[in-house]
Amino acid sequence: MGVKFAREYSEIIDELAKTLVQISGANDLFDMDEDTWFGMDGDGKHELTKTMADDIFFALGEERSASISVGNGLVEYDKNRHIIKVTEGVKIVLIDLV
Repeated sequence: MGVKFAREYSEIIDELAKTLVQISGANDLFDMDEDTWFGMDGDGKHELTKTMADDIFFALGEERSASISVGNGLVEYDKNRHIIKVTEGVKIVLIDLV
């Protein structure tokens, strides 16, 4: 199936990474405790989160994965609206794919 997009892939991944790093509990995906996570510098955390964003992007394209839990948040691919939706509680971020 795959995630369909028309924007530059690197821009989508960068935007998704910047959103994921703000989700509380995102460090759980790396089996990293909070002290280590919060002790990382911004560049290191961003690079690590970009790797996570890349993995999540491709996982969303799998037919059996409509959504993926990330820490206390949820990442969903809406193929009809061509967006990736990231939610945590009442906070929602929409990432346009076109």
